[in-house]
Amino acid sequence: MLSPLSIVWMLLHAIEQGSVDTVSHVLKTNQPCLDINAYCGLPLRLAVCKAKADCAAEQPLTESLAVVSLLLNAGADINAAHAADQRWVGYQRHIKKDMRAVGTNRHVAAKISSLMCVTFPDTPALALACGQNELEPLVALLLKHNADVAAGEGLALRSAACFGATKIVRVLLQQGATAKDNASEA
Repeated sequence: MLSPLSIVWMLLHAIEQGSVDTVSHVLKTNQPCLDINAYCGLPLRLAVCKAKADCAAEQPLTESLAVVSLLLNAGADINAAHAADQRWVGYQRHIKKDMRAVGTNRHVAAKISSLMCVTFPDTPALALACGQNELEPLVALLLKHNADVAAGEGLALRSAACFGATKIVRVLLQQGATAKDNASEA
């Protein structure tokens, strides 16, 4: 029997590969002992980053959307974000240690680590998806699953505006996002 840690790494590897069938299999066969929100929601955040990478490489989003949908339907926390404090540094250390402990292939570990680098410590999945108009279907999927448009002090809207993703800005504003500058209130 596999350890819960090994199961999480199988899931992360399947997500990184973009394999809908493998993600589905891992989710179905390991549901009782799988922590879908391991490492503060890393599986979902990794899937969103994989979708961004596919989009940047001009790959179709069909597989990435299916993986994100599988994770959400399996109970992934749509609004999970890493704590912006020392806990994330600790998670990074644990993740690297855990990869070695379960014998994760060095190539796979490097790809997962590189995708993790773009998941800034306190960035919710929705904000990660808001940088490109081409990711509108992904943003719509996350919103359908009740992503909080105000999470991260409105980071999703700021991200979309910063990157010129006007379609996504409109969608977020329709969903109640505000352009209020929360940083000036502190």
